[in-house]
Amino acid sequence: MILNIIGKKEELEQFKSSLIIANGSYNVSIKNIIIKKYSWFNYKLTIELQGNERNINRFKKRLDKNSRKLIYSKV
Repeated sequence: MILNIIGKKEELEQFKSSLIIANGSYNVSIKNIIIKKYSWFNYKLTIELQGNERNINRFKKRLDKNSRKLIYSKV
């Protein structure tokens, strides 16, 4: 599953480092994390997750609570 989060580059860098620490408690592995320019001011953080659907959904809920910037996800 791929999750995309939009925000300022500094915020996304901070968020990225906290993700790497937190993902172990949800039995979800992060395959890839990419930060790319999205628009004039914003960047897009793309996270590729691997694990069973239940654990990924639990992890997504945590992201929703923490970032409020989750825009879309795709399988």
